Amino acid sequence: MSIQSLKNGGYIVYFRHGEATVGRDQPFVDFDRCETQRNLNETGRRQAILIGEVFRKESIPLEPFIISSPYCRALNTAKLAFSNKPVRIERSLARVVNLSEYPTITDNEKNQILNDLKRVLEIPTSLGENRVVFGHSFPKGIGLGNIEYMVGVIIKPKGQGKGYEEVDRINFNKYIYS
Repeated sequence: MSIQSLKNGGYIVYFRHGEATVGRDQPFVDFDRCETQRNLNETGRRQAILIGEVFRKESIPLEPFIISSPYCRALNTAKLAFSNKPVRIERSLARVVNLSEYPTITDNEKNQILNDLKRVLEIPTSLGENRVVFGHSFPKGIGLGNIEYMVGVIIKPKGQGKGYEEVDRINFNKYIYS
């Protein structure tokens, strides 16, 4: 699949937030206080802007809103990439961090996080448009797996209650300088 395929719409493009500062979030993250979290570094801010530039340059049709995890690093990635669109917070995406940060979570908790993700990714897009979601990477073999910076996971939603299909991964870096 190429980026050209996105021009017909019908896909969800899931991105990991831009590169963030090194370290860990504070134990009790306050989503309204970015100082309690890891945040975008300068490279991450540039990555976010470049993602938006690729969508505009390639005239990829988007829904009128962007979806983001409530973590500041994801929310700021969304706002920098698509400053002309409102961002809808999807609180369940925040729990994806628990899969990596707290590997001792129970199977029930892990299943709940993955079921919440499925509910977000199985909803069809508006006709002729794509949906962009900014969230977090996953541990290898879980959910969408490891997601590199600037790589969009292309998802075809199958409908509410029917799941989704990961169709491809596109490295948006290769479209920046071409």
